[in-house]
Amino acid sequence: MKKLNRLEDALVMQANDMYQAERRLLKVIPKHLTEINDHSLKNELLAYRQAAKDKMLKLERIFSYLMVEPNSKRNLVIDSLISKTNQLLELAANRAMCDVLMATCIRTINHYKIAGYETACAFAEELGLDTPEQLLIEIVNWEKAAERTFSKIATQGINLRALAEEVV
Repeated sequence: MKKLNRLEDALVMQANDMYQAERRLLKVIPKHLTEINDHSLKNELLAYRQAAKDKMLKLERIFSYLMVEPNSKRNLVIDSLISKTNQLLELAANRAMCDVLMATCIRTINHYKIAGYETACAFAEELGLDTPEQLLIEIVNWEKAAERTFSKIATQGINLRALAEEVV
């Protein structure tokens, strides 16, 4: 693997990790939609998937600005989080728990992405790269909005329904 010598190299690496994360989510989310019972969660997952396409376009603009191509190196963190999601969904005893576990997993993934995008944004700011910084700020805002929505869906809906279905 190539050594990273400059802060710009770290920015490219971080942006590529996020690009690969979005790419994987585009493929994975549709596979889980049939397992989801809650309509709000399903709709938000569909919106989140569509937003992944938009984020990839913004990341491609950043790569173009930096005059680099995204590489196809896998993002091992997102692969691990997706694997954990698959494992947990297999443990769901009912549809309500499947919704709870999916919301839990997507929120964990979203927090990882917020941290990744914020890190890339800090690099862009420190490098004085206004265009990439502004694009990353927009993505961070989208991710934070998605987190608020997923949190609301969980705490005001699916968690309560799962609690009501618990067998004592």
